Amino acid sequence: MKRELGLVKVLKTFVVIGAAAAISSCSSPIPNGPPIIPNFADLGSYMAALNASKDPQAVAIRQEIADGPSDLAHEKADCLAHGIPIAFPVNTVPSDQDARPLYLHWDALRRKQKAEFPPYANPLAPHFAYTPEQLDRIQKIIDSHPAVFALLHNAAKKPYLTNPPLNYSVFSKCREGAREILTESFLLAHRGDYSDAIAIQTLGFALARQFSRQPNLMNYLVGSAVQGIAITGLQDTLSMAGPNRRVDEQVASTLKANQIQFSLKDALAGETPTQLYVISIAKASSTKDPEGAFAYLAGKLGSARKSSVPATPEEVKFIGNTSDAATARYLRQQIVVVRAAGQTPSARDAAFKRIDAENAQSSNVDSAKIDPISAWCIPLDSYVSFGQNNRRMLARVQIILAASAVLSKRAQSGHYPAKLPGTFLDPYNGNQLTYRHTGDKSFIIYSVGPDGSYKGEEPAKGGATRFHYPPLPPVPIPADMLR
Repeated sequence: MKRELGLVKVLKTFVVIGAAAAISSCSSPIPNGPPIIPNFADLGSYMAALNASKDPQAVAIRQEIADGPSDLAHEKADCLAHGIPIAFPVNTVPSDQDARPLYLHWDALRRKQKAEFPPYANPLAPHFAYTPEQLDRIQKIIDSHPAVFALLHNAAKKPYLTNPPLNYSVFSKCREGAREILTESFLLAHRGDYSDAIAIQTLGFALARQFSRQPNLMNYLVGSAVQGIAITGLQDTLSMAGPNRRVDEQVASTLKANQIQFSLKDALAGETPTQLYVISIAKASSTKDPEGAFAYLAGKLGSARKSSVPATPEEVKFIGNTSDAATARYLRQQIVVVRAAGQTPSARDAAFKRIDAENAQSSNVDSAKIDPISAWCIPLDSYVSFGQNNRRMLARVQIILAASAVLSKRAQSGHYPAKLPGTFLDPYNGNQLTYRHTGDKSFIIYSVGPDGSYKGEEPAKGGATRFHYPPLPPVPIPADMLR
């Protein structure tokens, strides 16, 4: 959730906060001295100093700002040539196929009927020790509010989920819905109804699939998280059922049939219209209401500029050109980023590391003090982390498929196999997943993780993942979840 919130913040403040970051106290302009520090609180003086300076960096910045509109037009055309959209697609989803109204209705109805689960059941998980009374309480909530849960199930069955630009209000409700489906699945598995537990968890995958049909970064991140919840449901059922050939094979077949391959390349390309939309809002606020825009910026930084000092036409043009130059830079990098996302995982990650390093260099404090274009552009947190998101999901899928095969063999022969019964590759190194067993007592399967150093210890660290059977003894529910 932290990643989601961080990304929402970036999307909403891509240019406006970037502009605020560029405002600082203005030093005395020296035409042939060091680079001029941008000062939008006294923009007229800064523009005069920038125009008078012969410093090479100042000259380059001045030219890039002047070329902003023409560069932007060129980069938009180049994006289209590379298959990167620059405008939101027209919404052609029929209203009866859109899940959004149902999720909103479901959330309102469960609140009205007080059908929300207490914290300890959001979701239920086999690593916690529950009393029979605690589990009965959750089952009674489900049984006494059939309309609420039917509405959630019907929403998950819809093929599409539409979202207006920058409106993410339904996303938290979708995650909550996925967790409630997971809790329903847990209760079924807990009483031995394994087939029903697996069947209802397919709704979690259906919910995640809704996010895959409108590619952008937010849908990629939230959809991946929702699919992760659904995968946890299958893993929990597998762990509770143990060596049970029918259940083990049903878990594997369900995972294979429902797994969603979220495309990072499509998500990054689809993010472009969102970023351009945010930039257009910020630019409009600066050019259509310059006095209000300067008042906002002045208030943010406590600068001396007052709202009673309106911007001149030259200042408005300067801000507009700077915004266009920043947008052109963003689009130029988008082509590189999207192309990198389509490469093999190792080549992609190497390219993303270079891009992250370049962004860190261009957006550091010293650069922002000199280059107002960099200050207007806030790059996304980390492209490398987006790539690792894919690998973590693939690792989890491979581990569950491998565990299903091992448990199925145990159910058939009474013994754990000497090695993994099939090919189950670790996406972090391309080798077979690590498998260890202690006679017929227990086994563990794990991935080496992002840094290649994980050895299967508990707890898993740094994005690594594992499956251990029998599961470790459940622990008491934390006190803050029992309120």
